[in-house]
Amino acid sequence: MQPLNVVVLQSDPRTTEQLLVTLEKHFNSIHAVRAPEELWQAIPKYRAQVIILDMEASSLAAVQTAAGVSTAKPGLYPQAGG
Repeated sequence: MQPLNVVVLQSDPRTTEQLLVTLEKHFNSIHAVRAPEELWQAIPKYRAQVIILDMEASSLAAVQTAAGVSTAKPGLYPQAGG
């Protein structure tokens, strides 16, 4: 299985630390950001295949945008098996 890169949007530093400790056992690369504006820069920068959002820090528009990131720029990320 191909290693996955993760970006975590979490506004609480304590929760972020707990998430990072847990996630590092399962994912290749994990990057934390605190604001939605940072998230949109981090996704392509770290070639994130997984995005974990703090729903309190994210607006509905941010969630919808995150859901559409992979389709917004076809070819940005290689597809599994391709």
